[in-house]
Amino acid sequence: MASIESFNTNSNNQTPINTNPSPPPSTTVPNPPIVINAHAQLPIKLTPTNFPAWHIQFHSLLVGFDLLGFVDGTFPCPARSMTTENTITILNPEHARWIRQDKPILNAIVSSLSLSLQIWFPLLPQHKRHEKRGLQ
Repeated sequence: MASIESFNTNSNNQTPINTNPSPPPSTTVPNPPIVINAHAQLPIKLTPTNFPAWHIQFHSLLVGFDLLGFVDGTFPCPARSMTTENTITILNPEHARWIRQDKPILNAIVSSLSLSLQIWFPLLPQHKRHEKRGLQ
């Protein structure tokens, strides 16, 4: 939170001007990755009836750790490879770091689901194939 000292006033209309703005959201992958302890930090398991409470809990965690971009797509996965100044294609280290952070987030999501919802995950691909064929 900004302190009183970080605000100046505009001499014309005495409107406070924040001279110490908040930094922009992170666009780099945390190194080392942030670890989410789903059992301790996400005590509400998602069920078919409690999405609002679960969503508030999970969204707050992601915002608090500056990880929301991994989930909402505003911080997409970097390219797997990159070209150097010498036109040599190499593996992109940011890609590997992004994956190392993304997988614990996915794990936290799955860990925060109730057992009844976790059971459906393996069945979804099969269900989608049947839907495409018109089988229900």
